[in-house]
Amino acid sequence: MANPGFRCARGRGGRQGHGQAPPAVLKWGEVIVLDLNWQGVLVGAASLLIIGAFHPLVIWCEYHFTQRVWPAFLLAGVMCLVLALFVPGLWSILLGLVGVAFLWSIRELKQQARRVEKGWFPQNPKRKQK
Repeated sequence: MANPGFRCARGRGGRQGHGQAPPAVLKWGEVIVLDLNWQGVLVGAASLLIIGAFHPLVIWCEYHFTQRVWPAFLLAGVMCLVLALFVPGLWSILLGLVGVAFLWSIRELKQQARRVEKGWFPQNPKRKQK
């Protein structure tokens, strides 16, 4: 029979744990099961993926639509943030991350236009020159 888990928290009188304390000596084949909170790891991984997805999205949008596409980013960002207020749990956090990424991308669109002017990134040849 597996150990039901161990929570490391201080109780009254200096006692530790809400469940059973881990045994002082483990016997061969015994496993201690810990309740782990994976939400922080998931949010961190999602942040990395979202930032990684928005970088090429900004470059692509600036190339095809110029920086004048920023109102669409504003609308999408505000919609995601408003939806995050009404969705429970981890989905709320993910919608908040995507919403803030959209809003941050407005600034990145303007900086991407400057990078194109400096010649660091290619300009769309179909675009009219100033």
